[in-house]
Amino acid sequence: MESKIRKLIDANPNNWFEGNDSISSLVSSLKEDYEVECKSLFFILLNPDSSNYEDRLNHMEIELEGQSIMPFNPDLTLGINPQGEVGRVVAFGNEMSKSELMSSLGDVAYEVVELAV
Repeated sequence: MESKIRKLIDANPNNWFEGNDSISSLVSSLKEDYEVECKSLFFILLNPDSSNYEDRLNHMEIELEGQSIMPFNPDLTLGINPQGEVGRVVAFGNEMSKSELMSSLGDVAYEVVELAV
């Protein structure tokens, strides 16, 4: 699944990186526009049908201080869940491992892909 996600991002990085054409320009933009020093960056494919969706997402954004970057076209999917899925890039100002993030999100995350910062 990671290769499918990378292809989806590579096909249209502007969609996933707030109009930026690369990870490095996104990281610069986060620092300039939001004063976020990005130490970890992930693409997360989320299951909005999970009963824990809101709680886990709030925990990630508030407790773990994840900065969600919303896609310009939320209809782009990998077709995992016919009912819908949510893909987004999340930046962290601290070092975060994929396993920590997966553990925190639980069944809310279909997949987490670490993006090089």
